[in-house]
Amino acid sequence: RQSTQSTWQVSNDEAFEAVQYALQCGYRHIDTASVYRNEEGVGRAIKASGIPREQIFVTTKLSPKQHGYDQTIKAFESSLQLLQIDFIDCYLMHWPGVSKQPPQSDTNKIVRIETWRAMCDLLRSGKCRSIGVSNFTCAHLDHLKIALAERNEMQMILPMVNQTECHPNLLQSDVKQWCDANNVATMAYSPLGVGQLLTDPLVVGVANRLETSTSRLLLKWGLQRGWGVVVKSTNPAHILENSQLDFHIPESMMQEIDGLDRGKHYCWDPSCVT
Repeated sequence: RQSTQSTWQVSNDEAFEAVQYALQCGYRHIDTASVYRNEEGVGRAIKASGIPREQIFVTTKLSPKQHGYDQTIKAFESSLQLLQIDFIDCYLMHWPGVSKQPPQSDTNKIVRIETWRAMCDLLRSGKCRSIGVSNFTCAHLDHLKIALAERNEMQMILPMVNQTECHPNLLQSDVKQWCDANNVATMAYSPLGVGQLLTDPLVVGVANRLETSTSRLLLKWGLQRGWGVVVKSTNPAHILENSQLDFHIPESMMQEIDGLDRGKHYCWDPSCVT
């Protein structure tokens, strides 16, 4: 398994350069989102790469501003056009809440189901190959599962993927167990803890013992714990380094790293959303 190249917080031109180089280094999974505002740059890089489209896996995400059945369909078509591709490999609901709605509002629950219904219809249309969610807690996943059962919606399925923040300071064990039990793949964003873990003394110590870098150690830790890892860099040397994960972390060292769990979010905490 390999790292996924993220394009979070980069411009269209930066995304073009980073994705082009990542593809040259052997990456085949590219992650973007409507809110990143760089889908056009990602699409240009894919087109310029000369690599057959079927060999590249593209994930993009629906903005919280675009929730609701009709808006989801419209947003998907916009992403498809910006990316300049005929289909999207994986389309994710980026956040469990609706933009400008109070986190505790029941409107979030109602609109979330309508948004998911649209995503299921997009899957059946063949324009996207898989659908999923991002930043969903066990409570959000339970609500979706119960709602589908109550509606007896045979045309609606559970998410295929849940992409959420995960790193040694935030193991997300409950989310991982829920997803494993329900055949939902898990993807970890911010696997380096937005860089905070790169200088952690324990991480540095384990990396030194394995004669590897702290970034490679953290990415490999995520992979060995069963997560896909989504990592961002625009630095060519780091992009290449993050792709070189052909080593193994002994279980005893894995457990040492697990001991760093603090339940700490460096990005956003979705547990506040109903």
